[in-house]
Formats: sequence, structure tokens, C-alpha cells
Amino acid sequence: MPAHLDSTSVDHRPVIFIRGFNSYPSDELQFGPINLGLVHRHLQPEFEARGFHFIPLYKMGFGPIERQIERARDQVLALRLNPELHLLGHSTGGVIARGLAHALKSTRRILSVTTIVSPHRGSTLANRAAEFERAHPLWYKLWKAAGYDVKLRVPLLEPLKSKSMAQFNEQYPDLPGVSYSSIVSGAPLKSLPLFMRMIGQFADDTSAESDGIVEKSSQPWGDVLGEFSADHNAIIGFRTMASPIAYRRARAEFTEAVRRIHQFYAKVEI
Repeated sequence: MPAHLDSTSVDHRPVIFIRGFNSYPSDELQFGPINLGLVHRHLQPEFEARGFHFIPLYKMGFGPIERQIERARDQVLALRLNPELHLLGHSTGGVIARGLAHALKSTRRILSVTTIVSPHRGSTLANRAAEFERAHPLWYKLWKAAGYDVKLRVPLLEPLKSKSMAQFNEQYPDLPGVSYSSIVSGAPLKSLPLFMRMIGQFADDTSAESDGIVEKSSQPWGDVLGEFSADHNAIIGFRTMASPIAYRRARAEFTEAVRRIHQFYAKVEI
């Protein structure tokens, strides 16, 4: 990432993007051996085409949310930016964005915090991670063989438990003067792509709508800009379904989600 960025040539305030937690230290979206590329690869051109200076934060790693907030703060402070910023986060990145607003409030004016399918009230998948090996030994072995050892991720998922997120919400309340919004997405489990169904089947309530990772009921925060049916990664532009018709529908939802965020930003900047 460049050490200095000049945002004077664009139409809107800079957008700082924080990726979600995928339990890998890289900034690429991975499922075991499958690498789909940088998490922001579809979002960035969409926002830049709309006149935004879109700035993804790199090398966020994983670990305690407080440590990731610190990493994000240090990166933002190292940049030469307009003092007014939008914060945008996908999945756990949205939770980090909320904490980052607190970390930057004395040095930057945070106009907005927008979250995309973020687990603001926790994830039941995180709640059940510690018992996964015992409760589902065959699935545990299959996932481990594919390069994803759930047991090693249990400490990393601890902050995303429902109880942990309730504590986080108390520690990081909404700041006055900051506009909060969210993109919500989810559908019945049976309508999600195969890989998302494979994950979502281990949630506490498989009848609840989710994006395959985060229950829809956990995602709203601030103004809900839209409710969609795309899965956890399709909502940020990734193709996760084989059917061309389903892909076109998900792609249309992705584009519409970006459009609604753009509208929200434009209103906030007035």
C-alpha cells in the first residue's frame, strides 16, 4: 500500500475498507486450497467508478479484534488523507470498522460506518466452533484434510461469539456525529450455494435465514440500506454459484448494494 495517497482529484470523501475475518492471515479470500483473490477485488472498481477514493487496508492478519483495530488505526494515520472519512467493512471487518471509528475520533472526522453482512450480535457458528471436532468428527477430518483445521481457529472465533459481541457493543457504542448503516443479506439455507450450505448446516437454527456464515438477524446496524438474498461472498461480488441465472441475480444484488451505499455516502456528505 502506498505510504501517501492524495484524494483531492475524486468526487467524494475517501472510503477506508476493512476486510472480514476468513481465518487466514492474507488479504485474499480463501476456502482451504481455493484462492479467489483479494477480498476487495470487486468492490474497489465499483466504488472508484462512482468517484470514490477506495482504500483497502492490507496485512490485517487475524487475532483479537482490539489488535486488528490498532493495526487499522496505524495504517490510516500513516496515510495523507482528507480528514473526513467513510469506513466500510465486510463481515468481521464491519465490527472492526465500528471500533476503528473510536480509535480515530480524535484525529479524523468519521462521516460514516457502513457494514456488510457483519455479525454485530455474534455468530452461532462461532458459538459452536469449540465443540465441532467432538460433535462432527467426520466433517472435522474432511475440513482439516482440505486445509481448514477448525480446532486451530477456535481462539480466533472467540470474539465473534454472541456473548463476546454483546460486550463489544457495550464497549464501542455508536459515536455522536457518525452515521451508521448496514447491508443485510441472507436466505433460507436450502437456497444457498452448496459450499455455503455445507457451512450453514452447523448453525444453531438451520431454519433461520443467513448468508451461510452470519445469521441475517445479526447483521442490521444503524440504517439498513437494503436486504438481499446473496450469500456471504456473493454480496461483495464473488461468484459462488454454478448457475448462470443465480450468478446474474447475485451480481445484480451486489451492484445494487454498492449503489445504495453510494447514495448513503452522498447524503452524509451534504
